Amino acid sequence: MAEISDSYIAGFFDGEGCVSVSNNGAGGYGYLLSLTNKDRRPLEKIQEKYGGKIGVHGSGGNCFVLKLTQDEAEIFAERILPHSIIKAKQLELYLEMRKLKSQHNKVSERRKLFREIRRLKGVYA
Repeated sequence: MAEISDSYIAGFFDGEGCVSVSNNGAGGYGYLLSLTNKDRRPLEKIQEKYGGKIGVHGSGGNCFVLKLTQDEAEIFAERILPHSIIKAKQLELYLEMRKLKSQHNKVSERRKLFREIRRLKGVYA
């Protein structure tokens, strides 16, 4: 089977993906991009191209999740962003937040980006 394109992956991510940024309460954040599907095959193809780990999602065992973290998630986001429609803004904010990660004097900027990602996802906290 041929390698899948970033356009296909972006469409898949728009429908089945999630941009997650969590606040650890100490001024730091956890970063995760994930894709979930009942069919493991597309996740395996994406994993071949970008890495990550596939696991079982939920307690039923009939759904799979591919999790991308750190540098592999950043590369993934950069490459699919030009093709994304639904989650483009979340990916932009995610990448912006990752760039500020090591800049300890940018706490308020990171907090603002975190809130905006949550707002776009419909999570108000």
